Amino acid sequence: MTLQPLRIPPDVLQYIWTTDMFGTKPSSLVHKKQQRHQQQQAAATNSGGDAGMEEPAPAESEGMTPQEAAARRWADSPAANGFFAKCIDYGRLPHHVYYEGYFHGMPHAKPVESLNPRTMVTFPKPAAPLQLRAFLAAIRECNRAWIDAAQARFRALGKTIPCADMLASVIADGRLFSDLAVQMHCGDGVPFNMLGWHNDGPNSLLHFSLTLAGQRCLFMAAATEETGPMSEIGVDLFPGAAYFSSPTMVSHAPQYPDSSWDDRTVAIQCRLNLTQDEMLVWAGQTNEAQRHAVGKEIADILAAELLQMPTIEQVRVMEERLVAQRHEAAPAGGGGSGDAEGRAGRGECVVS
Repeated sequence: MTLQPLRIPPDVLQYIWTTDMFGTKPSSLVHKKQQRHQQQQAAATNSGGDAGMEEPAPAESEGMTPQEAAARRWADSPAANGFFAKCIDYGRLPHHVYYEGYFHGMPHAKPVESLNPRTMVTFPKPAAPLQLRAFLAAIRECNRAWIDAAQARFRALGKTIPCADMLASVIADGRLFSDLAVQMHCGDGVPFNMLGWHNDGPNSLLHFSLTLAGQRCLFMAAATEETGPMSEIGVDLFPGAAYFSSPTMVSHAPQYPDSSWDDRTVAIQCRLNLTQDEMLVWAGQTNEAQRHAVGKEIADILAAELLQMPTIEQVRVMEERLVAQRHEAAPAGGGGSGDAEGRAGRGECVVS
């Protein structure tokens, strides 16, 4: 088992989108455009001229497709908050549009010093919206039993394998599923012969992914038996589809269809929030035999299909807890420090 497929309850999915998370909800652009247009009309009427009219959008004659122009308008708007950057993963597909933004999913709302997963540069990563942080904290809480058991197993293995001990510490600090990359794709689709096969870094050893809009297909190289031949397996992902996996250990490649900006794919990758030193534990202090031992533990966790999704009631209760904790000191270094802050980082209720 290399992937546990999951389904987010529809009411939970709608709850996550309630506040127009990150300005990424497709319908929100229509609303904001209408609102802007009304304001501009009023300004023009009041001035007796065309003052305040919207600046011309980037035109196709400038070398942009309609999808690229729409994405550019969004990226330059307040909705994107300056947190999203254009990425290029498919150099041979110049009209494939890909934007990615980085946030943290810790319970508190203060920025966290954290790595950009593409550049490996540390920067003050902003908090995700409250509803998303409540959802992730509720996941950690309602799965507490097996998460604690996994932490104990990694800690025991860590007596001889540094990266296993590192994993145990990250889980103990509440940094599971707390390093978020929000990804948006549209424009030209990605044909099978141009898929970008790869393995993620160690921050994806335990990885939760959810699709919020549009569609994509995740291909994986997997074997049905431990010693069997490898084959390519595709999993179609639609709004509300999620999975728990270890992209660090599994070669994989996402595929995106042709789509307009309004029909774009929006997905969130929820990784381990690792420091640069912790990343280097896997890259420089772990040999192949040790990686195999850690991978075996992770494969056993995935095979047991233990991850459960919270109900809308559990998520709402968690939101109330996080609001009550809003004035608590933020955990240092991306994780918890001290008993109260450590419990807050794990999504538990800590109210003074």
